[in-house]
Amino acid sequence: MPSEPTVLADRYQLLRKLGAGPVGEVWEGRDLVLSQAVAVKVVHGHLAADEAFQARLRSLARHAARVQHPNAVGVHDVDEDGRFLVTELVEGPSARRLLAEQGMLSPETATRLAAGVCSALSAAHAAGVLHRGLKPENLLVAPDGGVKVTDFGLAQAGPDPGLGAVRYLAPEELATGRADDRSDLYALGCCLYEMVTGQPPFDGPTPFVVAAGHL
Repeated sequence: MPSEPTVLADRYQLLRKLGAGPVGEVWEGRDLVLSQAVAVKVVHGHLAADEAFQARLRSLARHAARVQHPNAVGVHDVDEDGRFLVTELVEGPSARRLLAEQGMLSPETATRLAAGVCSALSAAHAAGVLHRGLKPENLLVAPDGGVKVTDFGLAQAGPDPGLGAVRYLAPEELATGRADDRSDLYALGCCLYEMVTGQPPFDGPTPFVVAAGHL
């Protein structure tokens, strides 16, 4: 980290890197205007420089902000130049991290998390928003044991899905590129399967092999 904390848009101070993905890095940050903790997704430079990506990120972030539910991570702000996205900060591990640490989750824990995800998806679908990227990395476990679903629709902003995403894509989405409410439920089913068994329902060395399993 630099000696002086980075501040974006004269408002969001980056404090600690939490992780990284195909779209960017996720940081724990602080909103200096409202004096509250936030999560800041800082977009990779080559994507932030792409005008088509900038427009896509703004549009998807505004759609995601329509999802208002206790089990959904709230979207607070998006940079007009596509450099970063600001969301609610969840103090807790992802389901992916729990799987890495424990191998699998108890049926009670897995079903409790899945039920919370169902509630979040219900609210999102009622608002006309699809997730289209549900996977254990996007299921954050809050300190009270509840679940918070993050990145609604934002998987569509980044590059083509790799092996990690294909493990949870519904057959119709793989075959046609189209998705609806049922596609999110299929992805949740794959997540639930992995949480209780420790492995995804379909896996393999390449995205093609995994997609063939789903199809």
